Amino acid sequence: MKKIKKFLTLLTIVLFVSCTTEVVKYIYIDPTTGEQISPDKLPNYDNPSPKPDETPTDKPTDNPVNPAEYIRTTSSTISLPKCPENTKFDMIAISFTDGRATDEIILGEETYCEKSAAPYKDTTYRTDIKPFKMSKYMVSYNTWYYVYQWAIKNGYKFINKGCEGMYTSGNNAGVSYKFNEGGIPQVEEMPATGMSWRDTIIWCNALSQMLGLQPVYCSDAAFTTPLKDSTQSTTTFNDKNWDKTPGKIDNPYVNPKANGYRLPYTAEWEYAARKKPDGTCIQGRNVPGDESGSFYDFNDTDKANGFNFVKSTEFGNYMWYRYNAGGSGGTTASGKDDSNAKIHSKLSAYSDKACAYKQGSNRTHLSGGKKPSHLGFYDLSGNLCEWMFEYHIQYGSAIKFAAFRECRGTDFVTTTNWYSSGERGGFFPLDSGRGFRICQNN
Repeated sequence: MKKIKKFLTLLTIVLFVSCTTEVVKYIYIDPTTGEQISPDKLPNYDNPSPKPDETPTDKPTDNPVNPAEYIRTTSSTISLPKCPENTKFDMIAISFTDGRATDEIILGEETYCEKSAAPYKDTTYRTDIKPFKMSKYMVSYNTWYYVYQWAIKNGYKFINKGCEGMYTSGNNAGVSYKFNEGGIPQVEEMPATGMSWRDTIIWCNALSQMLGLQPVYCSDAAFTTPLKDSTQSTTTFNDKNWDKTPGKIDNPYVNPKANGYRLPYTAEWEYAARKKPDGTCIQGRNVPGDESGSFYDFNDTDKANGFNFVKSTEFGNYMWYRYNAGGSGGTTASGKDDSNAKIHSKLSAYSDKACAYKQGSNRTHLSGGKKPSHLGFYDLSGNLCEWMFEYHIQYGSAIKFAAFRECRGTDFVTTTNWYSSGERGGFFPLDSGRGFRICQNN
C-alpha cells in the first residue's frame, strides 16, 4: 500500500511540473485511502492559486488561499478627560489576520458589479486599504460639544457651533431646521450636524491635541503647526474664491504618520460599508449591511444591457431615510430610547425656528437604531450624510482639486440616491447640513 501511495503522489508531482503556462488539470489523491478525490470535494486551501498574470476579482478565494475570516475587528472605548461620562466614543480597529499589509477594495461598483462586461468594465477602480480605525457611530453632539468647548479655550476657531440633530417642518419636507445649536446637550448619542467640512478637520485636530495625540492637519510641510482656524479664507464659498494655497484650510498638509484623529477617506468608508469578514463584498447598489438586494430597481438602461437586479426587501432595517425617518425609533444598540415622544420631550424646546418640531416630522435619529454593516459600523447610510476628506473627483483622475468635498451616505430627508454603499456625492466645504465620523491610523 505504501508503494501505491508513493507512486500516486509521484504521478501528481510529474503532472504538475510538466505543465507550462496552461491551466493545470490536477489529480487529487487521498493520502489515507489512495483514492482519487473530485476537486469540488476538496477544502479551498487545496485549490491552486490563480496565475500571477490573471486579473484578480473581489471574490474571497482571490486573497487568502484559505477563505476563513481574515478581517479582524476590535472595539475600544475612548473617554474624554474631565468631561461627562456620555462623551465617550467607540472605535473599531480593522486589521488582517493572515499577515497581509493591505487589502483590496474595488470602488465604482454602485451600478454594475459585472466589471468585465462592456461597456462598464472601465468604471471600477482598485485600491488597497491599510489597517485603520473608524468610529462605530457618527460623532455625537455630546462629544462634539465638549471637545468644541475645550477647543475654543485653547485657541481654536470655528465657523459653526454644531447642533443636536435636525428636523423638518412636516413629513418628507425638504427644508431642515436645527435642534439646540451650540447648546448644552439634552440627549445622548444624537449625531452632531450643522458644521462645515472645514469645522470637522479643525475639530479632529482639537480632539487629537486634547487626548495628547499628534494632529493630522497642518499648515506646514514639516507638520509642526496644526490648523486651528476654520474661518481662514472666506466665510462664503463658490467655485472661484476657495483657497488652494498649500497649508490653508481648503488644502491642508496631511501628516500620514500622525496618530491623531482625521476624517475617513472614501475607500475606508466604503470598505467599512461593503466588506464582510471573509473578504467578500456586498453589491455597491445595496445599503450598507443589506444583502437582500439593491436599494433601487433596475431601470430601462439596465434592462437594455442585460442586467437584472434584485430589489431589496430589507433596506428599511438598516437606515433612516426620507420615507421612514418620521417614524418613532425604538431602543438603540447601546440601550437608548429613540422614541418620538422621548426626543420631542427633550428637544422640541431647543429648535432655532418658530416652526416648532412636531411628532411625525422627519428627524435625525439617535445612533445605532438600525442594523450595522457586516464589520459592525452603524448608520453608514441614511440619518445624516457624512463628510469624507477628499476632493470630489473621479476615481483615478489626474485632477488635483475640486470645489466639492466628498460625501457618503445621505440623510433623513434627501431624495438623492446616495443611500447605496457605493454611491458618491459632494458638497461645498462650507455646507453645514452634514454629519461625520472619525478615523485613525491603526
